[in-house]
Amino acid sequence: MNEFLKAFSTKLKEHRKMAGLDQCQLGRLAGLNPSTISRYESGKHLPGPAELQRLNKALGIESLSDGTEWSKFEPEAEWERLRRQAQIRRLLSLADPVLAVGSAS
Repeated sequence: MNEFLKAFSTKLKEHRKMAGLDQCQLGRLAGLNPSTISRYESGKHLPGPAELQRLNKALGIESLSDGTEWSKFEPEAEWERLRRQAQIRRLLSLADPVLAVGSAS
């Protein structure tokens, strides 16, 4: 997990616990599935801007991005970079069986 994902997931979990919420309760308040909250907290996924606003509102905070550990990051650019990497990994995983089938003939 890169620094950005680790910082975000830690911050989200800290704020959720300070609010006295479990993942199901936060998901309900933010209009998100609890499994989505779990993926955010484990650093497997990042919320988009709309989801981030809903999390901020549900937690009653101005922004999860407040704090010194976030100052060196540009969240929008980082989200886009991580999403592109995920898309490339998905395409490669899809291409691998195709290449295997193509080379067998």
